[in-house]
Amino acid sequence: MYLDTGKTCREIGALNKQKEKIKNSLILKEYTREYKRMHGLHYNHTKIFKEKQFKEWSKKARNLRDTYIDFKMKLSNLSNMYWK
Repeated sequence: MYLDTGKTCREIGALNKQKEKIKNSLILKEYTREYKRMHGLHYNHTKIFKEKQFKEWSKKARNLRDTYIDFKMKLSNLSNMYWK
C-alpha cells in the first residue's frame, strides 16, 4: 500500500503516468477539460441532460480523440519512413 491511500504503488504509478500524458498533450488536455464540463452538466442537470445523451456525447468525443491520436501516430510513422 502507498502512504495509507488504500492504493498500491502500481495503481498510483498508473495514475501519475496518465496525468503526465495529459499534461504533455494538448488534445488530451482539451478532451479531459470538456469531458469534466459535460459530466458536470449531466450531474447537475439530470432532467435536461439525460444519461443516454451524456453516454452518446461521450462515445462521439472518444472517437474524435482517438481519431486525432491515430492520425498523429500515422503521420509520424509516415514521416519516419521518409526521414530517419
